[in-house]
Amino acid sequence: MFYDLLEVYRKNSDGDTIALDNYSLSDGLYIKLYLDNREPEELLVDKNTICSDPLYVWFNVRDYYSRLIEMNKPVDPKKKIHSNNMYAIFFKRDTIIFENNNKGKELSPHFKESLGRYFDALAEDNQDNKALDLFGVSALDQDILKKNKEFILSKVGWMAEKITAYNFKKNIYIKLFFDASTEVYRQECMRYQIPRIFNTNKHNLIINGNVYGLSNMNMNLNAKKPYLEHKTTNYKVPFRIGIYDALDSKNLLGWLENQKNEEGKSVLAGYLPVNEGEQFALSDKITDQVSANYLQMKKGMKTSIDDYDFLPGITNRIKPFELKNFLQLKDFNTDTITKRDTLEKLTDQWLYNKNLISNYYNDKPKPRTGFSARQVDLLIKSKNAMLNFFRKCDESAIRKCFDKVSLGLIKQAILINSFPRIELTNIAPAMNLRLSMLRYFKIGGKEDMGDMIQPLWNTLKKKVVDCKSKDSQVCDNDTEFYYAAGQLTRYLISLSQAQKINYSVLDPLMNAKDSNKLKAEIINLFKKYNHAVDINSKRLNILLAMVMGYQQGDPQKVMHDAFIAGLASQNIIYYTEKKKEDDD
Repeated sequence: MFYDLLEVYRKNSDGDTIALDNYSLSDGLYIKLYLDNREPEELLVDKNTICSDPLYVWFNVRDYYSRLIEMNKPVDPKKKIHSNNMYAIFFKRDTIIFENNNKGKELSPHFKESLGRYFDALAEDNQDNKALDLFGVSALDQDILKKNKEFILSKVGWMAEKITAYNFKKNIYIKLFFDASTEVYRQECMRYQIPRIFNTNKHNLIINGNVYGLSNMNMNLNAKKPYLEHKTTNYKVPFRIGIYDALDSKNLLGWLENQKNEEGKSVLAGYLPVNEGEQFALSDKITDQVSANYLQMKKGMKTSIDDYDFLPGITNRIKPFELKNFLQLKDFNTDTITKRDTLEKLTDQWLYNKNLISNYYNDKPKPRTGFSARQVDLLIKSKNAMLNFFRKCDESAIRKCFDKVSLGLIKQAILINSFPRIELTNIAPAMNLRLSMLRYFKIGGKEDMGDMIQPLWNTLKKKVVDCKSKDSQVCDNDTEFYYAAGQLTRYLISLSQAQKINYSVLDPLMNAKDSNKLKAEIINLFKKYNHAVDINSKRLNILLAMVMGYQQGDPQKVMHDAFIAGLASQNIIYYTEKKKEDDD
C-alpha cells in the first residue's frame, strides 16, 4: 500500500507542491507580526473568507510549514503551544484567556510560562545534525530566536485584549506569524520534521549516507505499544523506509487530508487514479472504467488509512438490473438500473433504513429509531460485503450473505413497525428489491422466487373475490399457500383496535419451522381477534379454508418469501373495484 500510493503521488507532485496547493486554513484568528513599528495585520478565517485574498495566501503557506506532524510530536513538552518553529506560535483561546467567575475573562497566569517553555525547547532541541546536513539545513540562529521570544512576551497583554475583544469560543485557534519569507519557514519546518519524521528514532539506521527508519504512516509502534514489535526475529520493526520516502509520505497524507468533493465536503473515502493523464484527485465517485487505488481515511489525533485496495478496471456501470414489481404494488416504479451507486442508494434506503452507507466504516454502529439491535447485528455481518460490491466492484461476498441478511432485515423491519398499511412502508419495496437481487445474483436457488410470487395476487383475486362457484377453493402449490397465509395474517392483524399496530406478535409466524406451526399461530391470531371477525365474510371464509385445508408435502420446507410477500401486498379481503373505490 505505502509504496503504491507514494509512486502515484510522485508522478503528480514534486515534494509538497500539490499538498500545499490543496491546503486551506482552518477557522481562527491569524496575526502577522512585524519586529519594527508597523501595526500587526489580522485575518479572521471562517467559511466566508475569500481564499484568493493576498493576506490569506501569505498565511496559508506559512501555516502549512508551521504545523506539528501530530500532537504526539510537539515542540512544547506540555502541548500548550502547537506550532513547530520560532517564527510561528499557535495556541487555543483558552490557553491565554482565563475564565474568572468573579472578574470575567482574564489573562491566564500560565501563558507566559508556556511561551517561555516553547522557545526554550526550540533552543535546546536535540537535533539529528547528520540528517539535517543531508538537506542543507543550517544551524539554528539563536539571536533571532531570542529576539522573537522577547517580542512575543512583550505583546502578551496586547494579545489578551485583542482575543477578548473577539469573544471567541474556547476551542478556536489563535495563530501568530513573524514576517519572514516562505523559504525561511520551509527551512524551519525541515529542522522540526527531519528528527521527528519517523515513527520513532530508536530503530533508525544510516546506510550509505542515507537515514532509514520506521515509517510514521499508519504505524503506532512506540513505548506505549511495545507488543507491536517483532519479538522472535533479529529485526524488531516490520520495515524501514528512507528519509526521503518518509518526508514524501507525510506530504501525501497531508494532501489526502485536504481532499474535497464537488460540494466542497471532505472526502474520507474514494478513488485515486493510477494512470497518468487522469485528473489527480481523491474522488468519492467511480468514473467509468478506470484503474485506481481505493482508500478510506480515519481522522483522529493522527490521520491513518483504514482501508486500502488496488482496483483494476473498476466502473460504476453494472449489467442491467431489473427492479420488478413482484408484489404488484400501486405506484411502484419498475426500472432497469445500470449504475452501481443508484442500486446502492435503494439498498441503503429500503433494506437498511439509511443505515448502511453511513456505517461502512463505523466499528460500533448503534440501534436507533427504526433500526433495531438485531438489524444492527445484520448490518455488521453484511456491510463489508455491501462495501465490496458497491464501492470495490466485487460481488463474491454479497452472493454468500445477501439471502440470509436481506430476509432478516425485512423480518425485523416488520416486527418493529406500527404503520397500519404495511404496503405503504419501505418494507414492501424492500421485498421487491430482495426478490430482484435474488434473481440478479442467482442466489441460493431462489432466483425464480419473484417470478413464482408475481402472479399470485391475481390468482387469489380470481379465487377469493371473483369466484362465483360454490365449490371449495384450494391452493395449487406451496408458494400459493404461504402467500395466502400472509394475506390472511395481514387481515387478522388489521382487526386490532389499538392505535398502533403491534406486528411483533408475528414473530412466531415469520420464524415458524414448518407449515403446521404456522397454521397453529394463525388459529391463535383468529382466536385473539374473533370478536371483530365478520363470520359472514365470503372472502375471509374462502381464504381461511384455503390456508387451513392445504397439506404441504414437506411441512418443514417453509417459504418465508411467499409469506412476507402476501403480508406486505395489498390485502385481497379489503380489495375494492376501481370504479367503486372512486365513488367512495
